[in-house]
Amino acid sequence: MKKILLSFVLLSLLACAQAEEIKEIEEIEELVIVVVPFYDAESIETVMEPVELQLKEDLLTLGFNVKNVEFRVTTSYGAAGEALAAGSADVGMISGPTYVDFSEDGLEVILQSLRGNMSVDSEDPMDWNTGEITTRNDADPVSFTRGLIYVGPSVKGKEIYQKFVDNTLVYADLEAANWCYSASVTSTTGYVFPTLWLYEKYGKLLSDLPNSILMNNNGDVPVNLAQGNCDVAVSYAFLRSDYVDAWKQELAQTTEIFDDVKVIGVTPKISNGAVVVSWNSPKMSEGLKLAVQEAFLNIANTEEGKEAIGLYNHLGYQISNDKDFDELRKAYSLVKGK
Repeated sequence: MKKILLSFVLLSLLACAQAEEIKEIEEIEELVIVVVPFYDAESIETVMEPVELQLKEDLLTLGFNVKNVEFRVTTSYGAAGEALAAGSADVGMISGPTYVDFSEDGLEVILQSLRGNMSVDSEDPMDWNTGEITTRNDADPVSFTRGLIYVGPSVKGKEIYQKFVDNTLVYADLEAANWCYSASVTSTTGYVFPTLWLYEKYGKLLSDLPNSILMNNNGDVPVNLAQGNCDVAVSYAFLRSDYVDAWKQELAQTTEIFDDVKVIGVTPKISNGAVVVSWNSPKMSEGLKLAVQEAFLNIANTEEGKEAIGLYNHLGYQISNDKDFDELRKAYSLVKGK
């Protein structure tokens, strides 16, 4: 009799445990993930479709039955931050400056994107002037990139480079030059971090320079360097590598771009993009945040996931927090005049 009673008690406890386990699954009607318009919306939404399914499956194993996961491409970088701040979006794949802009509006960073490290990763500009093509090593994923300050083949550009080599370069030389930098004051490599570089070297901002030409995109930079419109230009670290062929074929230059375009400055490390959650979303909780974090970490484990995040040149993600964006916040405060 005692054995029967004991068996009954054990079965009852097991049933209760199973019932409790079922209760632990939280039902969520929809999880909205906003992404910035790095490419056209249709391309992003198409490539993200299999990721939506993967996220649903992973979140279910982590205790959240999400009926619909939707990636929404915003019309601008700022619009993504606004949606998260308003709570109309739950999760965001956003740029570093967008996170810094809205970090005090209920956003919490949980991950940073990873990209292949640069074959040259040095703060010494001369290490970038060996003539070797800069490549990206996907076997060495890192959470940062760098911006470079270039001088072109114009007479003034060559003069500035020689003074840099001779260690006689002063701000007056740079002030007299024509500069090319991004029209977007939120561009990390085209404006924000070059501003920090100029300030730390000479106590000046890009906006202090009297002779400047605004670039609408990175492709404008080599064109204007080749034409001699700008003596100094700022852009991303792979600019010369990406235009090795075009420099001679399309821009009609007679020598190699690594011979014509030299580096005189290297920015500090620039944090890659962020995955954030919005605490203004009524469905956000500590448990959901951790589940989203783990689910995103799993994306790079599937071929579909790799293809999707590859659209952003992401190899995967690593756990992050607000302190990882302190350098960006310092640079951005200069740009915004705070």
